[in-house]
Amino acid sequence: MTIIKTRTHNCPECGHDQGYLLYESLNVTLDPSLRDKLFQGLINVFHCDECDFTAFIDHPLLYHDMNKAFSVQYYPVSYLDDDEFFRIFRKDGSIFFEGYTDHYLTKPHVVFDVHEMLRYIVFREKVFEQGQE
Repeated sequence: MTIIKTRTHNCPECGHDQGYLLYESLNVTLDPSLRDKLFQGLINVFHCDECDFTAFIDHPLLYHDMNKAFSVQYYPVSYLDDDEFFRIFRKDGSIFFEGYTDHYLTKPHVVFDVHEMLRYIVFREKVFEQGQE
């Protein structure tokens, strides 16, 4: 499932109050255009209509492909300093999701850099296309 929330924010440059879309999860099987938007840098970006200020919104983002059965989870690097963050993980690194035990969503590839997220997506897509059965 794709999860999108509408948020408002004051532009740090001019103070203009403006809404933006905050993506928490991208399901590229149900909406393939989201993959392109992510690679074009159009996901989780604040752009001020008044002064053209643009900034990346540093927020967790889950990317998943149901057809290729993989997921990659981005977290801001600052999460590594928060002990509460680690409570969502099992000791094997999988994520605890109520009702899911052995599912690709419980075992995302976790990254702390958006560019690494993009590289991992490309890797998994090529493995799916060219890898061995």
